[in-house]
Amino acid sequence: VIKTNLFGVYYTAKAVYPFLKEKGQGDIVNVASTAGLKGGPNMSAYAASKAAVVSLSQSMLAEWRKQNIRVITLTPSTIASEMSINGGLTDGNPDKVLQPEDFAEWVRDILKMNRRAMIANASIFSTNP
Repeated sequence: VIKTNLFGVYYTAKAVYPFLKEKGQGDIVNVASTAGLKGGPNMSAYAASKAAVVSLSQSMLAEWRKQNIRVITLTPSTIASEMSINGGLTDGNPDKVLQPEDFAEWVRDILKMNRRAMIANASIFSTNP
């Protein structure tokens, strides 16, 4: 997983696209945030940038799907990361908050799906934060 800003998402996908097209299949997983689906207070720029990733991913899906390239947009809520803990969004309690390994397992399971199917977009939340 490559963590980048919106331009990084765009340039990374455009860079790998020719290889996936030549191979005749592939997967692009873009990670946004639930903030990109519904903004909140004190996060205008962050929410807007994540909404842009969602929109960009939808356009890539529309363009590349016919070449057997699955473009998947994932929108997690708060995950216990250095950024979310240092930013005061969570205390990182592993009994209550999504952990990085939860997210990694989710991505792995989505990519294991038969190539005839894809998850175009999905969200994951902590059960009881």
